[in-house]
Amino acid sequence: MALPRASRWRPREAPQCTFAELYPRGTEGEPRLGEVAARLVGDLVEPVHDALSALTIIARPARVIDRVREHLVAQATALVARTLLQRLDDARRAGALRGHSAEERFAAFVAESASSSGIADIADDVPDMVAWVRLVVRTRRDAVLAMLHDTQSRWEAVTGAVAGARPEDRIEDIDLGTGDTHGGGRSVAVLLLDSGRRVVAKPRDLWVEQGFTRFASWLGERVGIEVPEPTSYSTDLRGWVEHFDGRTPPAHGYPRVAGALLAALYLLDATDIHYENLLTDSRGLPVVVDAETLMTPRIEGLGFARSDGLLGVVATGMLSLRRERADDANDEFDDRAFDPGALAYRPGDRSPFRGWKAVNVGRDDMRLEMASIRVEHPGPAPTAHPRTRAERDELVGGFTDVVSWVLRHRERTLRTIEESFERGSVRYVHRPTMLYHQVLRMATHPAFAGHEARRRVFGRLVVLDPPTPPRLVNAEMRQLAVGDMPSFRVSPRGTSVRDGHGADTGVRCRLSPLDHCLRAVSRLTDEDAEREAEAAHRALDVWGSGESGKTGRTTTFAQEDGAL
Repeated sequence: MALPRASRWRPREAPQCTFAELYPRGTEGEPRLGEVAARLVGDLVEPVHDALSALTIIARPARVIDRVREHLVAQATALVARTLLQRLDDARRAGALRGHSAEERFAAFVAESASSSGIADIADDVPDMVAWVRLVVRTRRDAVLAMLHDTQSRWEAVTGAVAGARPEDRIEDIDLGTGDTHGGGRSVAVLLLDSGRRVVAKPRDLWVEQGFTRFASWLGERVGIEVPEPTSYSTDLRGWVEHFDGRTPPAHGYPRVAGALLAALYLLDATDIHYENLLTDSRGLPVVVDAETLMTPRIEGLGFARSDGLLGVVATGMLSLRRERADDANDEFDDRAFDPGALAYRPGDRSPFRGWKAVNVGRDDMRLEMASIRVEHPGPAPTAHPRTRAERDELVGGFTDVVSWVLRHRERTLRTIEESFERGSVRYVHRPTMLYHQVLRMATHPAFAGHEARRRVFGRLVVLDPPTPPRLVNAEMRQLAVGDMPSFRVSPRGTSVRDGHGADTGVRCRLSPLDHCLRAVSRLTDEDAEREAEAAHRALDVWGSGESGKTGRTTTFAQEDGAL
C-alpha cells in the first residue's frame, strides 16, 4: 500500500519571519527547541494572519492568530523534538558545540539550528521527516481555518440553536487543546466569546448525538426523570454544541439521572463513555458530551461480530474500569489505581500509561524520558466527595426503572429508537486510542525519519490485537501517515465502514448498527435486565466507601404488557 508522500522542501534563502516569538524565551531568557521548529514551518504559519484577519466573527484577531500560530508550532515541535535532541547529543559527544557551560552550548545549538544554514542542513539530513512534519502542520492549519470560516458562515444558525450564544457575540479567544485529530487535521475546539460564554466546535456531524439526547430525554420522561438536553447545531461536516466545564458539584438528583443515562446507553449498545465524556451541567446534573460511540458496529470476519446481544452496562464505560498502572521505581504518587470509568474516575490519579518528560531542559545534555503522568481532567464530578451506598442504590434504581418500563413497552421503545437515528454516523472504535498514540510516538524517533521506515512502524499494526482485516489496517496506516488518529464511522442504517476522511474501507458490518441494536432490544429478557442491574451495582462498589445507606432495593422487571 502506498502512503501519502509529502513533497521535498527547501528553506527560503532569506525568511522574513522566524516566529521565534511563538515560543518565547523563559524568565531567564533561555532558548527553546520551538524556535527551530518555527523556522521549519514558518512559511506555513504565515498565511494564518491574513486568513483570520478577514473574519468579522473574531473580536480580537491578534489573540486568535497568536493562538493558532502557537498551536501549529507546538505541533511541529512535538514531531521534530526527538530528531533535534539526537542532533544535539551527537554534537555534544563530538565536541562540536560552542560555549563554556551546558546552557551556553545548548543556546549555541539552537541558534545554529535555527539559522538559514542550520535549517538547510536539517532538511538535507532528514528530508522525509521534515516533509512529514510540514504535511501534518499544513493539514492541521487548513482544518483550523476551515472550521473558523464555517463558524462565521453558520453563526446565525449556531446561535439560534446553542444555549447561551447570541448572534452579536464574537470570538475573543480559542482553545485548540491537545486533542486527537481525525479526518485531515480536524479536532475539537473551544470558542471563547466576548460575552464570556463558550461554544464547542466539533469536527463531525452531531446527528447521532442529537438522537441520543432525544432518546435519553424521552426515556427519562417515561419514569419521571428529567434528563438534561445539551443544545447543538449540526451540518453534515461539523457541529457546534454548548460548553460544559464539568466543575459544578453534583446536585441531589445526580445519581438517578445518571442511572437513566446508563440505561439509555446500555439500550443503544454504547461504549467509550469514559471520564472525559460525562460532565455536569450548570445545575449539577450529568450530561454525556460525546455520544458518538453508540450502536457498536460488528465487523464481518471478527469474532466480535458473532455477538447477538447488547454489550452490557460495564462496556458503556460509565462504571468502574479500574486499570493497573505502569511500574515506577521512583513512584511519586500514592497507591490508588487509575480508573477511567466516568462514575469512578478521580482527578489527580496516575495514568497507567507514560508520557514524555524533558530532562535537563536548556542544557546540552537535554533529553526526553518516559515518565508517569497525572490525569487532571476535571471529570464527571461524582467523586468530588465520597459517594455512599445509598447514592449507588439510587443510581441503580434509576437504571432499573427505565429498563423495566422498556420491557413493558418494547414496541414503543423500538419505534422511538428507529425514529431517533435517521441521519449521521456512529463511530467504530477498533483499537484503543493510546495504541495509536504509541505508534505515532515511535514514528517520531530519528531511526524512522525516512518515509519507508515510518511506513514499517505503522505496519506493525498488522501483528497487534485485535486481528484486523488488511483493508482496515491499510486505512489505519493512511490516517497515521498524515498525523491523524485513525477513526472509522458507519451509518446507523448502513454496513459500509468509512475512514476518518470519508473513504470506503471496503470492510463491512454483518448488520447495520441500527438493525443490530433493534434486534438486541427486541430480545431483551427479564434475566438480562436483572443481570445488568447487578453488574452496575457491583461495578460501583467504589461508591460504598462512604456512609451506609439502605441496602439496595430489589426491582422486579415486568415483561411487556402490550401497552403502548
